[in-house]
Amino acid sequence: MRLYLLLVLLLISASAFGQHTDYVDLPTAVYTKSVEVKATSAGGLGKENLFIKIKNLINKVIHVRIPPGLHFKSKDPGAQDLFTVKEVLISLEPGSEKMINSRGFCMQATNYSPGVNGEYLFNGFAITPLKILGDSLAKYEVVADEYGQMFVWAITNNRSLYDISVDSAMLGSASNIMNYVAGVTNTEAGRVSIKKNYLDLPSIETFSKKAVLAFHNPVDEVASFVLYDARGREKYHYFTNQKLGAGVKHYTFGVNETIFSTDNPRYTAKVVTASGKVLAQMDVDKSTVETPVSPEVLKHTMQFSIEKPLEYVKLNIYLENGTLVQEFKRYRQLGIGNYDLYIEFLHLYPPHTRFVAKLEGVNGKVYQQQLMKN
Repeated sequence: MRLYLLLVLLLISASAFGQHTDYVDLPTAVYTKSVEVKATSAGGLGKENLFIKIKNLINKVIHVRIPPGLHFKSKDPGAQDLFTVKEVLISLEPGSEKMINSRGFCMQATNYSPGVNGEYLFNGFAITPLKILGDSLAKYEVVADEYGQMFVWAITNNRSLYDISVDSAMLGSASNIMNYVAGVTNTEAGRVSIKKNYLDLPSIETFSKKAVLAFHNPVDEVASFVLYDARGREKYHYFTNQKLGAGVKHYTFGVNETIFSTDNPRYTAKVVTASGKVLAQMDVDKSTVETPVSPEVLKHTMQFSIEKPLEYVKLNIYLENGTLVQEFKRYRQLGIGNYDLYIEFLHLYPPHTRFVAKLEGVNGKVYQQQLMKN
């Protein structure tokens, strides 16, 4: 009887061994056109903020391994690319597809966080330092949840590494990850200690805000868009010495930092010229919310006659009190005749604000002026 049971067990073991499943890594499956990948964001940063749909394109079952360390590139150039650290195994029948929920860590601290249903393109494995980090974070989920974003930004944006505390069981693993990231980035490693209480919250957190800065620029300028901390120190530039034409300017931007959990940070975003003139600014803190901006549209036809040729004239738009709102258009020459100048003017002033259009010479002489009406 015992011999019979032993033979049965051997047969079961052999059968199980013979059914070993060979998995293909997702990058290889995509490269060989065996599967199709589509990805969308759930919005913001955090767990399960990336939905990955994988479809079988071949006429047989395929077993796919979604490894850690993948790069998903945002189709919105202002939004953050995402880096995954979750390993998933799936099997797909011919023509079938599956949706995987994953976590994407931000790869660009100066971009804004993903919106809802943002489209992402599969970009294969991330750069080697990130891929190696991903392999480690996949093994230690608690470290990934609490400190993964800090480690990613240290590699992608040269951000500082903070002191961290972990459960005693994670001390060696977290220390190894800390030292690895410090080594590949040439950054000073943070201290890794054991939590005094296993219920203690992480000592750091991710500050991530998406904001909109909109303003009316009266004249052409060359300016930079800069983020400052509460002490007035430059954090980083969104752009530097960029030509800004006159008119409504609208910038959606992100503020992403690793902060101590007890901090209440405040940052100031400024559009400033080389001479220090501030064209626009706004503060960003934990209470900041993205507020969409919709400019008002004013359409007006300016009718007038010219009896003598005019050279180097400008069409400017003012408030009734004489404040310049925008240098709207310049003319090298206007000849004798009747004119119907169509003006479609975008502005950020309250509805029904009254504007005056003036045709002016270089010496400030006003040749024509009209109250603008839709």
